[in-house]
Amino acid sequence: MLMSRMLSEFDKLSRVYSDVGGVDNVPRELLHLLPRNKCDCDRMEEIEAIGMPGVQPILLHLLMWLQDKNWPVSYPMTQFLQTVGEPLVDPVRFVLHSDDSIWKHWVLLDIVEHWEHKLRLRILADLRQIAESPTPDDESENLPEIAKEIIAKTES
Repeated sequence: MLMSRMLSEFDKLSRVYSDVGGVDNVPRELLHLLPRNKCDCDRMEEIEAIGMPGVQPILLHLLMWLQDKNWPVSYPMTQFLQTVGEPLVDPVRFVLHSDDSIWKHWVLLDIVEHWEHKLRLRILADLRQIAESPTPDDESENLPEIAKEIIAKTES
């Protein structure tokens, strides 16, 4: 019974985190840190207490909660992720290459915009791609303009 309940919980988490490939590659000792839903702010205290580098293996999963700024967990997650710096570059690149233009919007405004110059340089090619060859959804979210502003800030 306990094993089937654990599998059920694992399956639920895999569905919640399907946008980032599920949870198969998440170290088992970190699974308890993953928010279960958009209102699950209770886990933030432990995420912040463990901090970096302890939560590095789940950064992409945590970044997922910036998909919608109306979600209660989005604000405290944004506050935490703004402090991470360099380890967040690859997860941010994952988002910038996704089909989710709203997620890109919030990541650019709430994370990349706050990065120091050397981190923005690392995603300059990704920003140029959005600025120069946006999808229709990217255009509807004003991503080319946002990307151009970040590029100008980075190159100045």
